[in-house]
Amino acid sequence: MRDGKDIVSIAAFFGKDYIEPNPTWPAMAKLKAANIVFGVDMTSEREFLVYEGYGRQTFERFANMVESEFDQEPGVLEISLARRVLYIEIDQEVGALEQLLALMQTVKGRDDYQSGDDQTR
Repeated sequence: MRDGKDIVSIAAFFGKDYIEPNPTWPAMAKLKAANIVFGVDMTSEREFLVYEGYGRQTFERFANMVESEFDQEPGVLEISLARRVLYIEIDQEVGALEQLLALMQTVKGRDDYQSGDDQTR
């Protein structure tokens, strides 16, 4: 846990061969339950969206909403989403991004990654 975020290493999803995901490992249950998955580069600590269960457009709409829309109950959206958000730490310098995207394809059926600085947090 870092800054209140549940951050899991990409290695937690794979066996010793680092090729085939291990479906019985505890990290896999977290991934299957997650509605939103961010990658986190371990060197720069930059976060980037790799999966959004409701579709990228819905995520971007929520991300761009003005906080005043939630004045009646501030933080409700953040709290409800936080329970289903997973951060997966990778090392982009050794090609782990491709491994993460393949993991999303295998477990979630797709990925929502877009390359470029416009989608990093």
